[in-house]
Parts: sequence; C-alpha cells; structure tokens
Amino acid sequence: MCNYQFIPSGGFMQLITPLAHRWRKVEMDAGYCSISTYIEKPVPLLEVFDLSSAPISPDFIFFGGVHPVLSNVRLSDVVLPNDTGFLRNLRVLCLKLISGPSGKLHLSVLRAILADSPSLEQLVLDAHYLSDTQPPQPILLPYLTSFQLTASVLRPRCPTAVSTMIHAPNVTHLDLCFDGLPAPLDLNLSSTLKVERLRQPSNLAIEISPRGFNLSTEMQSEAQCASQGVFAAISHYTREMEVAVSLLRYIGSITSPLVPIDLVVHEEAIEGVLNYLKSSQEVEVGYHLPGLRTVYLDSVLWNSYPYKQIVADLARARQDITICRRTRSRFGSDQPFLG
Repeated sequence: MCNYQFIPSGGFMQLITPLAHRWRKVEMDAGYCSISTYIEKPVPLLEVFDLSSAPISPDFIFFGGVHPVLSNVRLSDVVLPNDTGFLRNLRVLCLKLISGPSGKLHLSVLRAILADSPSLEQLVLDAHYLSDTQPPQPILLPYLTSFQLTASVLRPRCPTAVSTMIHAPNVTHLDLCFDGLPAPLDLNLSSTLKVERLRQPSNLAIEISPRGFNLSTEMQSEAQCASQGVFAAISHYTREMEVAVSLLRYIGSITSPLVPIDLVVHEEAIEGVLNYLKSSQEVEVGYHLPGLRTVYLDSVLWNSYPYKQIVADLARARQDITICRRTRSRFGSDQPFLG
C-alpha cells in the first residue's frame, strides 16, 4: 500500500510523481504552492485524497480524469476548478473553506456535486464561501448517515438553505455548529432528522446548555452515540431558549408518545424550556413531550431564585415526570425534587 503524506517540495515531489499509478492514499498540504503538475497523472488505485491550501486553476482536471476507485475526498482552503469530476461516486466528502472559480461556491454547484455521489455516507461542510441564495431543488441522499455543517458569520442564512436542500432520511449523526452565531428559528431539521430510528428508539436523551442542544438515543457514559443510535448536536448558538424550544417542539412532533425521554437542562436555558414543558398550549390533550420521564437539573440551580419556583410549578403541572438534581457528569441522579 502506498500512503504519501507530504508538504510539497520540488525534489521530493519529482521523485514520487512517477509513482502516481501506485498511490492509494494522499494527504497533501500544498502550502499555497502550485501543485498542478504533481496531481495531473492518472491514479487508478487512489482511494483517499486529502488536499489543503492549494491554488487550482479553473481549467484544471484532477488526475487527468482517471480516478476509478476514489471514494474519500477531503478538501480545505481550495478553489474548485470548473471540472469537478474527481468528486463523483464518493462515500466521504469534506469541504472546508471551499470556493468556486469566481468566488463563492453556489448551492447549485454543491447540489450537482452531491448528485454525482448518490451513495455518499459522510458529508462535512462549512458555509464560509457557500452562497446563501435560495436553495435549489432538494436532493435525496439515502445512504448519508453522518452530516456536519459549520455556519459562518458571512453566510447567516446558509444553514437553513443547506438543510432545506439536503434530504437524508437515514442520518444517525447530525452536527450543526454555529460558533456563537444566532441559530435561525426556521432551521429545517425535518429532512435531516426524518429518520425511522428516531421514531421508535428505546429512549431519547436530550441535553440543553449554552453550548448547544444534544440529542441521542443512547445514554452511555463512554460515547455520545453507539453505532446503531441517533445523535444530533446543535452547538454554539446564541438564542438558547428559542432554538431549544423549537427543536423540542419538532422532536415531539415526530416521536411516539410512548418513547421515554430523559432531559438535562443547564442554567441559562432552564426558564424557557421548563415553561414550555409545563404549558398545555398547542396540545390537544396533556402537555408537550408526553413521553418525558425525567428532567435533570444542575445542582447549582436547586435552591436558586427564580429557578426554584419554576421547578416547583413544573412539578405541580407535570406529576407524570420526575425532576432530579444532576450530580454526575452524565445523565443520572440520586436526589429527586420533593417540592
């Protein structure tokens, strides 16, 4: 197996380029050097290609168009050429700080790239150079199981546009990072979390904090989500209560009332979330999240005002749930709320 990892330097590259027909995995930090002459030969055995910091001319064709088994491509700080044929039939695609020949990478171009990989399983995007125009027609990615999107202050509407465009009914790992930006309230998760595994899991575990919103069908101390579970993270948003309540409302709309739910709430998000849980508005019978079984609160909130009163009100309204002080690092407690 040939596995080359290097920062380009003239002599070394000249030595290994004639061996391109033997390459199986290439990891290259171009250091903003011209590398076109080193990646234009056919690579019949190449499976993994990782390229960063590379200036590419618009008319360049990667590997002379010959890359029959290439299935894993990770690009960072690269300008895509007009010919994106090397991004076909992929199972793993990572695009970070990627722009098009004329600047922004339009969503229509991204959609065409995704359409060329119908068996895509893992997708990582950042929105730094993505256009945030109206999304094109939705695209179905039936084999996608892992999807990660990082928002950018330059493209505040991009997460909504991308999540509207991508329909991935079998996603089991969703990770959206806003890095302190306001998460849009109309963020469309109905496509990326529209999974049958989420409708009938053994349980749901939800954790809400200033750092993010985490959902999992597994409550394990060692891992956030087992291979057969469902994990979703909406991290580093700045409108905790509104976004968290919006996500809870969506999860409640797609899950069975019989699915048991355990919820951990941290300080800054507690008021809006607990007020939502005790409200009967917009519900025909009972309360929101009827499967809610246990609510865990940080121990520092236990006797603090006004949280103590909010918790007491929730305990009176929802006698079907247990409210506990969370004293361990993950889900679990020994001390229920007694009013």
